[in-house]
Amino acid sequence: MGLIYKTICLLSALIGASQAGISCDFETDFCDWYQIKSDHLDWKLGTSGTPDRTSGPEHDHTTGQGNFAYLSGSHARLNNASGGMITPLVVTNETATLSFWYHMNGNGIGSLLVLIIDVNGNRQEITRITGRQGNEWRKTSFDLPSGSFRICILGTARYHFGSDIGIDDIILLGHVQEITTTPPPTTPEPTIDVSELKCDFELDFCQWKQDAEDQFDWRRTAFDTPDRSSGPIADHTTGNGSYAFISGHEVMQTYWISRMISPEVVVYKRTTFKFWYHMNGHGIGSLIIKSLLNTGKTNLLFKVTGRQGPDWNEGRIDLLPGIYRLSIEATVRLHYGSDIAIDDITVVPL
Repeated sequence: MGLIYKTICLLSALIGASQAGISCDFETDFCDWYQIKSDHLDWKLGTSGTPDRTSGPEHDHTTGQGNFAYLSGSHARLNNASGGMITPLVVTNETATLSFWYHMNGNGIGSLLVLIIDVNGNRQEITRITGRQGNEWRKTSFDLPSGSFRICILGTARYHFGSDIGIDDIILLGHVQEITTTPPPTTPEPTIDVSELKCDFELDFCQWKQDAEDQFDWRRTAFDTPDRSSGPIADHTTGNGSYAFISGHEVMQTYWISRMISPEVVVYKRTTFKFWYHMNGHGIGSLIIKSLLNTGKTNLLFKVTGRQGPDWNEGRIDLLPGIYRLSIEATVRLHYGSDIAIDDITVVPL
């Protein structure tokens, strides 16, 4: 099956699933489909096109005015980047049938795969669709075997452009039994030294993690951001490396928040937390940094709002001794002209 399936289609905590929850028209949410956190890209909900107008659908399949799920290659740094969504565990006592509609039009299109993953982590490829399929919604339908497994839909982007894939109207037919299991306990993250928060975003987000309770995610790229009227044209470090950014194109309403959070850190003495940020566009919201205490108290450490010009700007914060987490938040005022970027976080003791 290859390394990509071993690392991307991972089993998560066993929680309830139902036939109705797997059947999904994406009008309000992802139903019982969940993002795989260890991949490169996330599936998003769209209603009127995708970030790459040369490849994504212009409207949904259901009514022409509703929502659909899509994967955008414009969010990828590397060719052949992938994004998966997966169901909870389901049990079929007889053969079931899964069908959905897909849209794959663009010269950067990769592949769309459906896999099943059993309780032991064994993976079986059920179907694969590769390359450009034309500017229309197409239907695929296939039988699922009897047994206990999760269903994984995995999309890949061959190139950064012309590679948006759409999915709509998933229907599961047949007898599907619900499985309910208490999720396993989680292990608390260890406390780290504040110096480990430095990051140039060249390879990943380092110690910084996406907040599961915000509205959309920070991304990494080595190219322009989706909105070329507001995002930087290059990173701050070398001019040809990577940086982190949020894109206003992903939001459904104004002032949505995207947040990444550090592990709990120990600050032994006063320390300067330095970073570079880019905020250029008339739809820019705010960039906010806070400290988060175990008591639930938050302290505002830094806030800048609105357009700051086309250059990278340096930000500095004095961190006081203590044990706490840090959060980096960005908000979007408008759907367009609102991309915010951050790069080259460094930590320097005073």
